[in-house]
Amino acid sequence: MAADAPVAGQSTARAGEGKAVRTILSLDGGGMRGIIPAIVLAEIEHRSKRAIPELFDVVAGTSTGGIIAVGLTVPGRDGGPKYRSRDMIQLYEEHGAEIFHSQAWRKALSWVHGAAYSPVALERLLQEYAGDALLSQAVTGLLVTAWELRTRAAWFFRRAQARTDPSKDVLLRDIARATSAAPTYFPPMRRPAPDGQGDYALVDGGVFANNPGMAAWVDAHEGAKPGQKVFMVSIGTGSADDPITYSQALGWGKLFWAQPVVGVVLDGSSDTVEHELGQLLGPAEYHRFQTAIPVANRAMDDASPSNLQALRDIAQAMIQTRNADLDAICARLLHLAGLAQS
Repeated sequence: MAADAPVAGQSTARAGEGKAVRTILSLDGGGMRGIIPAIVLAEIEHRSKRAIPELFDVVAGTSTGGIIAVGLTVPGRDGGPKYRSRDMIQLYEEHGAEIFHSQAWRKALSWVHGAAYSPVALERLLQEYAGDALLSQAVTGLLVTAWELRTRAAWFFRRAQARTDPSKDVLLRDIARATSAAPTYFPPMRRPAPDGQGDYALVDGGVFANNPGMAAWVDAHEGAKPGQKVFMVSIGTGSADDPITYSQALGWGKLFWAQPVVGVVLDGSSDTVEHELGQLLGPAEYHRFQTAIPVANRAMDDASPSNLQALRDIAQAMIQTRNADLDAICARLLHLAGLAQS
């Protein structure tokens, strides 16, 4: 593990540390499909009449989920959250095409050289949304994942550490850039290393934790008081529903595996964490929102109006299916936060 990686060091005071039950929100990676969890979160805010940081002690995110997590915890002038979930929906709808804009030649060459997209539009957008706000200033507990290539180590950007160790305090916009630097899509984010051995190269946390729920669970249990429980809401960005047959896989070489292997790895990682947390927490304390997503809508970089509409429809269908669950979850979150239900 890198010497100055934000995961290093002893546990520090955390949001919700003294409560009997700590509430955690976990948001998967998935590019433009991040509009799905953003819509579910907007529904939770609508039903509860509260902002997400008022309901959750910790918000954890990977990749596009990390962007949402950062966005929802940026401090406003009044000390509360600057943005609501509807603003995150707007981010995908109004700026997705800017982020995933590339000349055809660049996208084609990305199979053999360089990233498919320039990070300029993404970085400009993150600057606009997060400004110069620091990790220590996040309005609730925050945990965002990234992977460092030079040391091959997992990095966890945590508000709790940033508040006691200035060397771990990082610009929120840089955290969002690091966690969303998906290999082949965007170049790594460079971060100066203090050891004089060259820069760190940070990439999408999805390479090891596309579903950051387990990382958040482990973090919650570091230094937790005896008997403290966890209540977690975990939201995915859709998983594959079409089979890959033996005969198909048998005939694939490196080139043909390149595209499907990404989905296989991400879905496999997320599903494993879902199973483990389901066993650890049980159905009363762990609520996972995930849905099958058709092949036509699975691309992480499809920001077309037709695809966005399809993703909105998928999110609304999941909300309707889980209508009673959402009511119960909102009631429980309000109770655990000590807030009156309107």
